[in-house]
Amino acid sequence: FITLAKFSAVNKDKGYIFCDEYLKTFAEKIRNANPEGLNARIREGIFAIIFEYKDSVEEKSKHIFKDLQGNFKGVPLTFSMGVSTTECCGRGYEGLCVAADAASKINADNALDEMIIADNEFIDNLINQKGREGDTI
Repeated sequence: FITLAKFSAVNKDKGYIFCDEYLKTFAEKIRNANPEGLNARIREGIFAIIFEYKDSVEEKSKHIFKDLQGNFKGVPLTFSMGVSTTECCGRGYEGLCVAADAASKINADNALDEMIIADNEFIDNLINQKGREGDTI
């Protein structure tokens, strides 16, 4: 999952028309960075991408992350990216999405460009945190 940082603030500051172009520019960067994968806008400034990797999820993720960086009319395309894999989250859609979404939101509100790969330790911490908050996992 990829979460555009400060998306609401950009929308409020620059207006709907600017933000629409901002999103289109970012979506085009996603298509170019992941041409053979599945790319979708979930809502507002949140996107999901699915890609296959052969050797290293970290290397493939870093390549995509680097390709997404840039500016649109002087406004940085600042985002965080959360990556989950079937190795740590299983093959189920829900587990993969929950882990990637949680990882992508960690620094999005702080406008930090960061990529987090949800490994087993991350999943354990997520489960423990949700359990303490009383949420259903």
